[in-house]
Order: sequence, then structure tokens, then C-alpha cells
Amino acid sequence: MDNLKGRMQNFMLNDEEMGKKDDDFSAHHGRGGHHHPRGPGWRPSRVTPTRRSTKRFFILLLVTVGVYLLFSNMPKSDWRDKRHPMYRDKTYSPGQGPPGGWNYIPPRQKGEMDRAKANAESEKKGGHHAEPALGVDAYEGLVEHPNLMTTLHTVKSGRGTNKNVLFAVSSLQSAANVLPLACRMGKEMKNDVHFALMAHSEIDIREVMKMNGVNEKCRVLFHDARIDHPTTSTEKRLKVGVQDALVSMNIYIRPQVIIVDGSATEESHFLEGVHWQAGELDTEVIELPRNPGSSVGWITKLDSLSLAAWNKVNIDILVSASSGTTGSLIRLLKSLAAADYSGVPMPHLTVELPPDLGPATEQFISKFQWPPKRYSTTHTRSQMTLRKRISPRGIGEDEANVRFMESFYPIHPAFHHVLVLSPQVEVEKHYFQYVRYTAFEYRHSLTAILQKWDSRLSGIALDVPATQVDGTTTFSAPKSQTPRTRGQETEFLWQAPVSHAILFVGEKWAELHGLVEQSLTAQRDPSHVAGLLEKKDVSKEWPGWMEYVLRLNRLRGYWMLFPSPASAKALVTVHTEKAMLPEEYARGYEDEKPVSDQWEEETKSQEPLTVTMPGAEQLLPVNDMPVLSWDGDAVGEDEIEKRAREFRAMWRKSVGGCGEGEGEERTRDRFAKDLFCSSKGKTGSDASTSSGDGVGPEDSSGSGADEAGT
Repeated sequence: MDNLKGRMQNFMLNDEEMGKKDDDFSAHHGRGGHHHPRGPGWRPSRVTPTRRSTKRFFILLLVTVGVYLLFSNMPKSDWRDKRHPMYRDKTYSPGQGPPGGWNYIPPRQKGEMDRAKANAESEKKGGHHAEPALGVDAYEGLVEHPNLMTTLHTVKSGRGTNKNVLFAVSSLQSAANVLPLACRMGKEMKNDVHFALMAHSEIDIREVMKMNGVNEKCRVLFHDARIDHPTTSTEKRLKVGVQDALVSMNIYIRPQVIIVDGSATEESHFLEGVHWQAGELDTEVIELPRNPGSSVGWITKLDSLSLAAWNKVNIDILVSASSGTTGSLIRLLKSLAAADYSGVPMPHLTVELPPDLGPATEQFISKFQWPPKRYSTTHTRSQMTLRKRISPRGIGEDEANVRFMESFYPIHPAFHHVLVLSPQVEVEKHYFQYVRYTAFEYRHSLTAILQKWDSRLSGIALDVPATQVDGTTTFSAPKSQTPRTRGQETEFLWQAPVSHAILFVGEKWAELHGLVEQSLTAQRDPSHVAGLLEKKDVSKEWPGWMEYVLRLNRLRGYWMLFPSPASAKALVTVHTEKAMLPEEYARGYEDEKPVSDQWEEETKSQEPLTVTMPGAEQLLPVNDMPVLSWDGDAVGEDEIEKRAREFRAMWRKSVGGCGEGEGEERTRDRFAKDLFCSSKGKTGSDASTSSGDGVGPEDSSGSGADEAGT
């Protein structure tokens, strides 16, 4: 202990003082360390602080201040449940809003208010922001966010599951572009909506809200995420400020998605900072187009789970042109190029060309650009794949079916879907927005997953046929049976497929691929007895692959979503003046008149997408839609499942080589292997292994990457 005390004394003294220590000690202390009284002539000497002592003092002061700042800015812990985001005020509920109201912003000091008011006036007159500072006056100090923690502290930690969606802007022009959508999303009450201002302007955030018509009805929590010295900071400092703000917000609200203005009005340093930090945080970023309300306004109807899949969901377009339809193909491609793809990932386009391609079509194809010029830059790669067949005319049904199935395979079946279009179709302006909207709502939303819509949905049709699949029975779309819209046209669910315009869900396409493969193998087995595989429920006026889609829907109890007749008119136009039989059934009918009695040609609609949506722009819940069996009977979902069980039993016995009751307890396989028992229902190495494990090959989802042309 004495040694420790001595070392501490030595630490606090300099060399000069150490030299005096022994003299003083000898004068006043004995050998044993006893204290001796001071002599009568003793006087205290005046000691001047040395330079080294002063240095130690300032170092100690800096350390003390640093420790204080560190602990004063640490996030405060909260003893309450952190699994769901909530406000600290115990009286808060989604219907009431956070403490102080949804638009509550803590009051600023008078000096700040005067400066912000002057800023607002100058920006109103000039119409532009000041550029990031440059030169000797630029500020490059440590980044701080003086106002951000005030509002973040009102929100509980965002760890775990939450419904937080963050809108963020830097440019005030972008705020005018984004704020209306944020308020509309808040009104839907599906998400907890936040808005962060990261501008390099000192304008009061209340002024921003006022200029954009934000009132107390806007259910959005606002955050002032600007850094200190915003008007004099360098672009690099502003970018770092954006990244630091997102890190802090991720601690408290952990947004499922960040929505920004992707148009030219937004600041480049802001977008760079958002994308870089979002990548580090593994958070999706959605870039809105200019005037987003007119194109992707439906985004406000989606929940946070589906929004988080925004950039993961890919949709390919597949067009298969047969001989004699090249003129119709040009019309379809022109309509595809003229459609609206604002704010959404561009689809990959695959076009299958017939062997006898005319010179006019060849010239058009050589000049056709995909993506269209307005959605591409000099560095944009082509997203179109052309395949030209060399087979002579007169291919058989099996060959046609195999060729169709091999034209696409999903890279990631859960997020990769395909839209099949016939050359007889002409798409309308908003068709792709509808496809994305319905796919997110009925396949990727939280409601769809909880209520198992995603497991029953095999496709989304864009048109409503005039006949049933037999080609002769007239079909009339069912009316709504809900009290609010009874008797009106509505969306509906039907087990029957169509071929002119339909989106296939990636998982169901992969399952269909397996069903076709194993069915053909079973059909070629010498022990096969003619039965279900030879029975045709679909007319030969339709492509042969529709028979397999119908079989899969009946075997699994799947259904397809159809729009109301009014919505279908605003999505596609089916031209019947040159309708032809499918190539696999056209042999011997070359001189017959084209088939034209299946479809009714409609006048093109120029209505915005949301005008034709039922329920005031809101898609209907599946539970409110009529359900039809494959032959047009109005049934319930329980009846659909009952009929599916009966058809599966027949299939396993007739096609799958199963004994009585065999295979009923098997786990559903994602490649339909559970529908086959004997080796005639298996292929390759699968013939020697059990198919009842319900798990397909691990690499199967990636095996079709080349087939998809991606």
C-alpha cells in the first residue's frame, strides 16, 4: 500500500519536484518515518505551477468532458417489452397518436425560429436550396443531430417485428413529391409511418409541413434529422449526416423499408448516403418516380411486409408467337413499350419467334429497344431475350407443352413470377402497375400469409373470357355477394386458367414444371393404361399447356384471381380478328376460319388504374370474393378442398401408380412428387428414392437461370 501511495505521488510530480522531495523529507522526517515538528524558522515557499502540471490538468478536463458527453448521449434503456414498437406514453394507441399529436414537433428557441422563418421566405422567393458549402467557409466538424433524438426518444426501440415505414427527403421539392403519399399511407393504418427531413436548409420543419398542406389528420410522425450547420457543411459532411441519422433511426424504429424520391429533384449526396447505409443495415429502399400519385399511388395500400419485398419481387414477361401471328406480335410489343413502368423494376422480356419470320417483323425486332428509351440510360443493359424456333410446322401436343414449360424457370420461386401474354393481346397503360399491385397484395402481404392466400393462389388473370374452358359454354362473371356491394361487378376466384394474359406465381410454376415432367414420364411407361392423362377438359381452341394448369389447380385446390369485367377492360384488349388455333392443334385446319367466338373485342379504356378498382381504390379481401370451381359452379373453399382430395385419389391411382389409399399421408412436395408412387412417376435419380419427404433438390431454384434469360 505504501508503494502504491508513493507511485501515485511520483505520478503527480515532475522531475524538479522529485529532486526536492528527499531534502524536504530529511528535514521533517526521521529514519522510521515519524513526523518531526517544523522548526521555528520554517516558512511556506510560493510554488508556481509548472508547464507539465498545466498539461495534465487540461488532459484530465478533456477526458472528463468526453466521458460526460458519451454517457449523456447514450440511448436510454426501457424496461418495457421491446418486441413491438410503441410510444413511451402509456396512453398512446394507433388511434390516438404519439404524445403531442402525430405532427408534434418540439418548440425551437426564438433565435432559431427567426432564422428559420427568414430561410423559409428566401426559399419561397428563390425556389431553390443553397448548394452544399465549398471553399474556406465550409464547415467540416463532427456531425451532430441536435433535433433528432427529441422525437426518437418518444418511440420505443424498434427491435423485433414492427410495421415501421420511413419516408426520407433532403430536397424541399422532393418533400412536396413524397409527403402526400406518406399521409395517404398513414390514413390506411396498415403501417406506422415516419417522415425524416435531412435537408441542408434551416427552414423550420413546421414550415415544410405547412407548405405541403399537412394537418392534424396526417397520421405521420415527423423527425428533424438535419445535422448542425446544415447550410455551411460540405457535401461529404451532409452525406455522413444522412448515414448517421439512419443508424440512429434504425436503433429506435428499425424501418422495414425506406422510401425516397428517386427523381432528378432529389439531392445526389442524399441518395448516395441512403443507399449505402441501407445496404449496411440490410433495409430495402424504394425510389419513387416524379408525380408518384399518378402511377404508384397504390403503394400506400401495401403493408410493410410486402413493401420490404419491393426489390426482391421480379416479374418476367413471356410472349410466344406462332406462325401467322407476327403482325399481332408487333402490335403487342408496341403496347408493351408504351405502358407505364414508373417506379417499379423493369420486367425481363422473352419473345419466342416462329421459324417463318417475315422481313417486316425482322426489321421491327432489330430496332425494338427494351427497356424503352425513357426508362434506360447509356449504361442500361438490354433486358430482352429472343428465341427463334427452327422446328418445322406441325409439332405435336407434347412437344408444344415441353417447349412452353422450358421457356421460363424461376430463379427464386417465392419472388420470381412470369406474365404470359398472347400476341392477340394489346396491353393498356397501367397493366403492369395492376400486376405488381395484386401480386404484392395477394401473395406477399402479411394478410395473405396469415390467411394462407399465398398458398392457394396459382395465378392472376388480366382478362375475363366469354366461354368456359370447354370452348362452348357461355361464361358470365359472378356478382358480389357482400352486403356493401351486393349485385355489383367484382373480382372473383376461379380454378379455370386462361391463356391470353395471365401471371403465374413462381412457386406454382415450378410445381407445374414437375407435374408436366412426371406426367410425360408416366405416360411413356409401357405399363401405363389410358385414363386421366388422355382425358381433355380444355378445348383445342386453347393451348395444350392449359390442360396441365387446370389439372394442377384441381389436384391442389388452387384458384386464379380474375379482375372484374370493368377492370379487365382497363388492363388488356384481346383482338379476335385474326385468332388462330394453337400450332399443336392446327394440323389439317389451315384453311378453316380463325376462331373468333371466344372473346369480345372491347374499346380501349384510358381510365387511370385506380378508377376501375372496386372498393374505392382498395383491392378486395379474398374472403369477399365469389369462388368458382373449374367448371363454373359457385362453391365455397371447403368444397374446393373436398373435390381436390377426391381428384388426388383418382390421380394417384390412375396416373401415379399408387395402391388403394397409398400416398394420402405424404407431405406435399413442391415439385408434385407426392402425386406419384411408382417409378413411372419419377425421373432420373429420383426413381430410386422416396419422394415423400416434401423437400425438392436444393439447387432446383437456380437451375433455370439460363432458361429465364436473366
